[in-house]
Amino acid sequence: MSLGQWVLATVLHLRLGLPDNTLAHLFTTSRATIRRAIAETQRLLDEHGTRIAAAPTPPKSLVNLLAATTAQQKTRA
Repeated sequence: MSLGQWVLATVLHLRLGLPDNTLAHLFTTSRATIRRAIAETQRLLDEHGTRIAAAPTPPKSLVNLLAATTAQQKTRA
């Protein structure tokens, strides 16, 4: 993953609450890579005093995305 993808994955996780397995699917990488990207990016954000607040409510399309991704992952298992 590129640095930009690390940051995007972290923002999607922190702002929208996307779980690591969904992010791994979206970025076609492993959950371990996503976890490492989020941890490292979060560390850098913390060092600079930057906080990304969670969205008050997820967008309706996000709810649909999570449902579709979860369903797809279940069919692969």
